Amino acid sequence: MSELPAGWVTCSLADIGQIVTGKTPSTKEPRFYDGEVPFIKPGDLDHSGPVFHTERFLTEAGAAEVPSLPPLSVVVSCIGNLGKVGLTTTKSATNQQINAVIPEDGINPGFLFHFCKTLKPWLEGESSATTISIVNKSTFSTAPMVLAPHAEQIRIAEKLDEVLTQVTTLKARVDAVPALIKRFRQSVLAAAVSGRLTQEWREAGQRGSLLDWRQVTVGELCTLKSGIAISAEYEKNAGDYRYFKVGEMNLEGNELFLQHTERYLAKGDAAEKSLMPSGSILFPKRGGAIATNKKRILKKPAFVDLNIMGIIVPVGVEIMYVYRWFETVDLARLNTGSTIPQVNNTDIAPLEIPLPSQPEQAEIVRRVEQLFAYADQLEAKVASAKSRIDHLTQSILAKAFRGELVPQDPNDEPASVLLERIKAQRESAPKAKRSRKAAASS
Repeated sequence: MSELPAGWVTCSLADIGQIVTGKTPSTKEPRFYDGEVPFIKPGDLDHSGPVFHTERFLTEAGAAEVPSLPPLSVVVSCIGNLGKVGLTTTKSATNQQINAVIPEDGINPGFLFHFCKTLKPWLEGESSATTISIVNKSTFSTAPMVLAPHAEQIRIAEKLDEVLTQVTTLKARVDAVPALIKRFRQSVLAAAVSGRLTQEWREAGQRGSLLDWRQVTVGELCTLKSGIAISAEYEKNAGDYRYFKVGEMNLEGNELFLQHTERYLAKGDAAEKSLMPSGSILFPKRGGAIATNKKRILKKPAFVDLNIMGIIVPVGVEIMYVYRWFETVDLARLNTGSTIPQVNNTDIAPLEIPLPSQPEQAEIVRRVEQLFAYADQLEAKVASAKSRIDHLTQSILAKAFRGELVPQDPNDEPASVLLERIKAQRESAPKAKRSRKAAASS
């Protein structure tokens, strides 16, 4: 930053704390594991807060094999996913993917913890250019930071704890909304194919009752058709008909229609009777794609590969009604394959479709599309809110470390005095004696 508040100074992490790189005890020694000392890995830092729980624990014997961290040490992932941050809550150890800062006296651990949350861009910029991003101990030690007077550090840490807790609560609420929208869609579909969605419509216009609905199987109502095998030598980047493979069904995101591909076939490359007509409802019939449960509608006549099956809806029946009913079917539950998942014609044909009159089908489709459009709008607003919340945390942190989150007090001891005191304490501390082994290796 170009201008610091009065009493603040710039320094490096190494100036205000002891830098420690973690290490993993031998996994061949069972006596090192399943104790009570938290063994922190990057995955344990996903919540970006105090570390209360870890996947693995060390025994005292295991902890004695690696560098030990006291409570209130700041841990930062420096290999792979850089910049994940945590704060130890008890004696702990970390693996080699993590560098830690043990703060000196006068450095508020909460202040340092929150500051380290801002380091991710710097770490990514300083990481070595290898297959996996790495910031070693010596580089991490030089990470620049801004240091406030000790009293102001405390005020900033307390304020950040308060504000960011509110942000975390807000984020959790927003993160829960997509699941609610998904359940809303499912309830709309259930109401649609049960007749509940149009009950009022029937009664208001005296358009019959549920007794007029009939149960008909897919095999009785529709035509089932499988795709074809085509040699790759016939595939072109332009031609008379599109040719879809099962993997492309998943590339359409949440679109209803299947229409984008770079594969085409010319007339005569495949039997025209194998052509899927426009309006065909397509779904994966073989392989792992079944688990995606994707269903698409074909915009224009096209060929599809052997791993796709189509439901061809007859004239006089609303394609979108059959499609919305089919959305209530979980393909994975129909899987009859063993080694390779598979859904056969014999699995689809017996499925029963609740079928109202054509006018009611059209009304159901209209109401479902209206409600789903509302759900789409909500999803867009949620996505926008999530993006703003993600940026909000960094915005609050930036404001804090510009000295704008809490008021300054001219009576606070300047940070420069604190730094000088830390330096003097380090210089007066007795030097640790090196072992013969360490001396011999230097």
